[in-house]
Amino acid sequence: MLQKLNSTHRQNVFEFCYQRERENLFILGSFETYPDTFQVNRFYGCFAGDKLIGLGVYFESFGNFVINAQSKGVIERILDFGLQDGAKIETVACFAKYAEVMLKRLKEQY
Repeated sequence: MLQKLNSTHRQNVFEFCYQRERENLFILGSFETYPDTFQVNRFYGCFAGDKLIGLGVYFESFGNFVINAQSKGVIERILDFGLQDGAKIETVACFAKYAEVMLKRLKEQY
């Protein structure tokens, strides 16, 4: 299930991010940079039951979309969901294994 996340999902986001902390430094840093990062940035999550299996964050002030998931399909679904929500992507600053999926999808579908 895909959904836009808010501050009630803070713990889900932390649990997900700390599984691969190095890959989620931008996201974790946003919690230190902004008093309420959920008001400044758009968070998107893909859940399997109650477990967050994919996370996307659109850093609106930078036009940067970061997505982290182990499944190519989940990355694509989060990307599509964010674009449908009005994300205007200028940059994709994340690890190549995630960025390549995003860029391929953007090129082929958008």
